[in-house]
Amino acid sequence: MQHKAGDYFNVQIQNNSTLDDSQVYVTAFGSAFDPTQPTHLAVDQSFISLTAEGYGTLVTPTSSTSSLTYSYPLNGLTKTGGVYNLYLPPSGGRVYLSIGAPLCLSIQTTGNVAINDPNFILPQDPNYQVIYDKIEYFWNPLTSTDSDSPPIPATAVIDTTAVDFFGLPLTVSLNGQTKGIKKSLSDVQNILLNGNSSSNPTQPGLTDSSFTGSWEMLPVYGSNGTAVRVVSPNKAPSFRGSYLHDYITDVWIHYGKPGNTLTIAVQTSEVSGNFTGSNRSVI
Repeated sequence: MQHKAGDYFNVQIQNNSTLDDSQVYVTAFGSAFDPTQPTHLAVDQSFISLTAEGYGTLVTPTSSTSSLTYSYPLNGLTKTGGVYNLYLPPSGGRVYLSIGAPLCLSIQTTGNVAINDPNFILPQDPNYQVIYDKIEYFWNPLTSTDSDSPPIPATAVIDTTAVDFFGLPLTVSLNGQTKGIKKSLSDVQNILLNGNSSSNPTQPGLTDSSFTGSWEMLPVYGSNGTAVRVVSPNKAPSFRGSYLHDYITDVWIHYGKPGNTLTIAVQTSEVSGNFTGSNRSVI
C-alpha cells in the first residue's frame, strides 16, 4: 500500500528519558475529520492502527475490540534518525504515552462509538497505577468546503495539556515553536508535591495554610509509594474549592495599594508585549 506523506500528520516521538524504548507505549485514538459536523470531527471514535513504519489507519472498534491491540511499544515501530515517526490520518484526538504497561481503555459501542480516556482518579481503573500522559491534536490537510458551512482551512494543531493532571514531562514542537515541560519527571513531581521556593518568587498572601486539607489529595501513588500523577485541583475528589480564596483576596488587596502594579509578558502568534495594570478603578 502506498502512502502519500501529505495526507498524514507526521508526529515524531523522541525518548529522552532513561527508560528503554520497550518500556514506553503509544496509544492513539480520535475521530475522522468531517467538515459536516460542528466540531469538524466524526461522531464515532476510532483507534489508530499503526504499521511498523508508523502509518496510521482509523479503525472503528466493536464490542469485541481490545484496546491493547492498538497500544504499541516504541521499539515495535521503526526508529529513524533517533525518532519514531507516527503518521496520523486526517482526524482529531489524543496520543497517549504510558510507562511500563500498555493502556487498557474501555469502549462504548451502544449508540455513538466512544473510546474512554483512563479515569485518573478512580482506583478501580486498570490504568490507575500506570504513569501516562497525552498530547492532543487536530489534522486537516486540505482546505475543505461543505454546502452548509464556510471553507475550513488546512489546519495542524498539537499541544500538551496538564489541565486534568500531570503524569509525564512532555514537549511538542510545531513550525519551530516548542511548548511543554523539559524538566525530568522527578524534578517536576518534587516541585508539584513539595514546592520550590528557590525558583519561584514568593507571592503575596500565599502560605502553606492556603493548602491545608487539600494539597495532599492531589497526588496519586502507585503500589510502591511513588507518585504516578498529580491531579488538577478542579478534578480531585473532595478538594476544598476555596483553597486559594485567601490568596486571591490578598493578591487583590496587594495590587490595589498605590505603587503596586502587575506586569504580564505575553508572547503569542497574535499578541506580543507587556501588559501592566492594577485593580484600582480608572476615572
